[in-house]
Amino acid sequence: MTISAKKAIVIGATGLVGLALVEQLEQTPEFEEITVVVRKESQLLNTYKKVNQLIVEDFLMLNDEDVNGHTHAFSCLGTTLKNAGSKQAFYAVDYEINAHLADLVQDKHIHLLLVSALGANANSPIFYNKVKGQLEDYIESLQLEKLSIFRPSLLIGKRSDVRFI
Repeated sequence: MTISAKKAIVIGATGLVGLALVEQLEQTPEFEEITVVVRKESQLLNTYKKVNQLIVEDFLMLNDEDVNGHTHAFSCLGTTLKNAGSKQAFYAVDYEINAHLADLVQDKHIHLLLVSALGANANSPIFYNKVKGQLEDYIESLQLEKLSIFRPSLLIGKRSDVRFI
């Protein structure tokens, strides 16, 4: 039995989860190519043989041509209120960019895999959980070939910034 080659596009590839994902995809024989969408070139990502960096100033500039030809679209993009600086900036990253990627893969033969959060709920009084829930609700309303949503709890790993639990 022949396994067809897979091609991934990843947003959020320079973060904790995204980088771990890229490392796994690099080691997975079925994935022959990994496109990572970044704002500036990453020397670390250049060390991976299967990785091609798509450098865009604004992720909302991604278009149909950028996603065409991929079998899987991974969204590991997210921030914190503290890093974003405001609720509006947080929403722009965690909702708008992720929803834009989902819009682009709609009606295509692409499996969308979204990293959300434990507690995601559009009716939550907690802003973070509310935005994650709104995003999930929106994406689930689209005509997607296949959708997988992952809701991890606290993400622990080496980071460039210090976070207190």
